[in-house]
Amino acid sequence: PDYAEAYLNLGALSIKLNAYEEAETYCKKAIKFKPDLAGAYANLGFILHHLNKLDDAERNYKKAIELKPDFVEVYNNLGVLMVEYNKLDEAEKNYKIAIELKPDYKDAFKNRGELFFKTKDFEQSLKYFDICNTKDSRPKALASLYALGRTREIYERIEINSELDDKNLKIAAFSSFISNKEIKKTAHRFCNNPMDFIYFSNLSTHIKNFNYFITEMIEELQNLKTRWEPYSKTTKKGFQGFENLFHNPSEKLLKLKLIVVDEINSYYLKFKDETCSYINKWPSKNNLEAWHVILKQQGYQAPHI
Repeated sequence: PDYAEAYLNLGALSIKLNAYEEAETYCKKAIKFKPDLAGAYANLGFILHHLNKLDDAERNYKKAIELKPDFVEVYNNLGVLMVEYNKLDEAEKNYKIAIELKPDYKDAFKNRGELFFKTKDFEQSLKYFDICNTKDSRPKALASLYALGRTREIYERIEINSELDDKNLKIAAFSSFISNKEIKKTAHRFCNNPMDFIYFSNLSTHIKNFNYFITEMIEELQNLKTRWEPYSKTTKKGFQGFENLFHNPSEKLLKLKLIVVDEINSYYLKFKDETCSYINKWPSKNNLEAWHVILKQQGYQAPHI
């Protein structure tokens, strides 16, 4: 019962399951039985960060570093937290320490690039996104080039990486944007004319009394757990659910899921003869995720892809 490392592992597993409240309990038990367990403070800081308890998160991150001065991941996480506080100099200091401790630490390079992008130092953001060179950092590098007005280089990079980034949806979105802006297609072949692929449908084509169905579905959703402005999500001044509504769905949500699957199949049949890789590489199986938001007065979703 006093096995601290087991509580630490249970906390880590709960994080993977997005069960942050349970994870917090496990980490606190690990600390209770082993007060010098740096990993428990690190994980607790991460959990509290996601629960928007920022002061407590900072305190636990710093305790983890006190116990383990070379805890590279914690310096990186602390940098992310400092950005939320808008303490950008402190964020930069923590990213720099993380990179000094681990010179190939891609997450820290990416975060440092995002910090420079936020401060509009696009030459530096480009530098660090290029050092990182991952699926997530390459579209950010293109955004930096766009901010610098280096359009020709954007086209060159998209062509060089056209096979590598064939399924990179952020590159696809950026390519569509720059093609439309410059009236010149890129080498990215995921979907050159995305506006041609817009498809509309409505619940009314599936359910006669669809307004009643919507009312009942909202009642089902009222019983599910939500979080206020969850970390790293786009819900502002509102609550967001963190469970996949289509995993073991209840009655009305199951019906909705079946309708969505039916519409996906109809969508594919409509466009199946198109030649872009968006259609050519259409998956044989689908995996649907759904969530819900409850917005309060002046609540909104921040712009995102």
